[in-house]
Amino acid sequence: MRKLKLQVQTTADGYMAGPNGEMDWMRFPWTDDINAYIEALTAPVDCMVLGRKLAEGFIPHWASLPEGEDKASIDWMNETPKVVISDSLTESPWDNAVVAGGDLTEAVNALKARPGGDIVVYGGSTLVSNLIAEGLVDELHLFVNPTAIGTGLPVFPATGANQPFRLVGAHPFECGITAMHYEPERSAPRAAPDADRSESGDSGAAHRAQDGPPRPTQGSSGVGTAERPVSGTGLSGGELPWWS
Repeated sequence: MRKLKLQVQTTADGYMAGPNGEMDWMRFPWTDDINAYIEALTAPVDCMVLGRKLAEGFIPHWASLPEGEDKASIDWMNETPKVVISDSLTESPWDNAVVAGGDLTEAVNALKARPGGDIVVYGGSTLVSNLIAEGLVDELHLFVNPTAIGTGLPVFPATGANQPFRLVGAHPFECGITAMHYEPERSAPRAAPDADRSESGDSGAAHRAQDGPPRPTQGSSGVGTAERPVSGTGLSGGELPWWS
């Protein structure tokens, strides 16, 4: 089954944006090491998932062939198929994009079940929170900027219960940002009782495989969530509500 990867910029205290979608806390310019890391992260990706309001800024921005972005990043952003989560749209107004509405879990699981590479989610904030709350995110890639803002749009939803994650890796970059790669700790399914266990000595133990390693440049993957495009990213965010 395909993996759903969350890739998002955050503050040191866990916010995707300020209360009104502010993104002035993001650390620029980026250095070559973070660009190389993101290129490797997105190499297996062949599908994007976006909230509607984010899509309204993100897709036209990249379609405009923005100055300051390299051709490879522009081509990847435009050519990668997109799924826009919305209940208000009945069809996509954009090229190379389709609309998915209705039950979020059903829509995402159906997408994961299709053949293909990994899926990346860039936002917006409410979509991200709902995906995490429903346990639909397989990998969390949080690009932590060394600034705290005290309040804003949180990455993690308040579910009333602890949400355990496993740290896969932490990667500090020269520009001051640190990429934190987490995976959710999910309970392993219990093996069915073995009627012949006492005779065969077979414990029926299950083995779980670890997944593999974690692409665009400074702007194309420094995903934010402000209503205005973030410098170099083409991303508009703070998108509340994503399901409208």
